[in-house]
Amino acid sequence: MKQWLDFWEKCKGKKGSPVLIGLLVGLLLLVITWPDNSSKKQNTQTKTNAPAVENNVRNTEDLAQERTQRMEQRLEEVLREVDGVGEVKVMITLRSCGAYIVEKDTRTSNSQNTQDQSGDKSTADAQDFEENTVFEKQENGAETPYVKEITEPEVEGVIVAADGGNNAKTAADITDAVVALFGIEVHKIKVMKKV
Repeated sequence: MKQWLDFWEKCKGKKGSPVLIGLLVGLLLLVITWPDNSSKKQNTQTKTNAPAVENNVRNTEDLAQERTQRMEQRLEEVLREVDGVGEVKVMITLRSCGAYIVEKDTRTSNSQNTQDQSGDKSTADAQDFEENTVFEKQENGAETPYVKEITEPEVEGVIVAADGGNNAKTAADITDAVVALFGIEVHKIKVMKKV
């Protein structure tokens, strides 16, 4: 230790000592190049979660497309049976693809503390809220969230191309049917003659 103190005293006495400057530069380089494990962990977490998020988005898009196609097919089947419509093709756009609403077990607790010391009153209210998803056990032993409600997709607009689309009464019947089924405004429905 005494050797280091002697060395330091020699370097301190000389202004701009090359040894002191070299030590400081070396220390600075060591600090700059020291590996940062926290950023590696964060990058690993992002890479690990990315496929799950991507699959979830892909599953949602697939579900929306599947529901849209099913709605289009059902509407086409019904309209083919209407007098004057003939062959028909339908395109539906969705505002939302619907959702599965799962049952939640919620607990709320209130607590109140009051202190009275030498005429001073102190009151503190606290409210704790806890929410847990309710699961149901399947026959195979797997647990799945209990779905209490399924909301239907919200339709944004509908295009109908029909053989009888150029007939005003047929077009009005088609428009009325779409309004009754999906509850959308008339200006969001377009009926055309199919070629």
